[in-house]
Amino acid sequence: MEFLQEYVPIVLSRIRELFEYLANAIYDLAPDFFAKVATGIEQLGERISEKLPGVLSMIKEYAIIAINLAVNGVSNAMAAIQEAINR
Repeated sequence: MEFLQEYVPIVLSRIRELFEYLANAIYDLAPDFFAKVATGIEQLGERISEKLPGVLSMIKEYAIIAINLAVNGVSNAMAAIQEAINR
């Protein structure tokens, strides 16, 4: 157990350093490409934030319609059951 407590943090630190080195090396191969990707992701985020309120309002409207239909269906079914019982 002491072995793990001593060496696991060291190994994890080395793995993190390796990933950072690899990420930097890959970035250095084509920084313009990654800058374009970052710009594209930023624009996508802006578009999503612009359209999200409209999409959420449509979802809300459809949810209200679905709930109303379900309530009407249950009410009609209960009325039909009541009518059948009263006959």
